[in-house]
Amino acid sequence: MGEPVKWVWIFDLDGTLVHSEHDYRAMKERLGLPQQLALLEGIATRPEADRPELLAQVEAWEDELAARTTPVAGAREVVQALRERRRAVGILTR
Repeated sequence: MGEPVKWVWIFDLDGTLVHSEHDYRAMKERLGLPQQLALLEGIATRPEADRPELLAQVEAWEDELAARTTPVAGAREVVQALRERRRAVGILTR
């Protein structure tokens, strides 16, 4: 067995490691979902027959956003340096 992990470096994704543009308000409006609910919770309130199409639209939107996402300056180097030192690294995001 390996050495026990003493430290774990956990980073938030959006704004810490990458610049991203998630406009959940606009997406919920586009899909006709209630603003007060999280995106997936809003989809769950819709008729079951409508959900696959709504989820497909969300997936296409996320793919489009991912294509425009760029790393924060220095983030790649920090993560690489930690990995080279065999540090445990994790990402926590919404």
